Amino acid sequence: MSEQAVSVSTSPYSVVILTPGPEHDSDVADSELLVQWLNNFAAPAGRLPALMEVDDNPLISGIAVVPVDAQAAATILAADPAVVSGRFAFEVHPAEGFPG
Repeated sequence: MSEQAVSVSTSPYSVVILTPGPEHDSDVADSELLVQWLNNFAAPAGRLPALMEVDDNPLISGIAVVPVDAQAAATILAADPAVVSGRFAFEVHPAEGFPG
């Protein structure tokens, strides 16, 4: 039996680490920011394949996987209502992955 080479292309992704921003403990309603956050990532469809809240480390609020390159992810995050309000800050790390 011979082995066949399988050609699989990867896609650019970014791993976003959300950290508490300077206004993390402000009085801005979490539910309002959550709705705005989800709306920011809901269009175009599939922009946010994974968003996870981190509960065991006070220096990390969440991690997101975004199917765009790091520059595009930084642009999206910089305009995000939760970041603009100061509730969150972020780091973007480039990654490659297999679309699923």
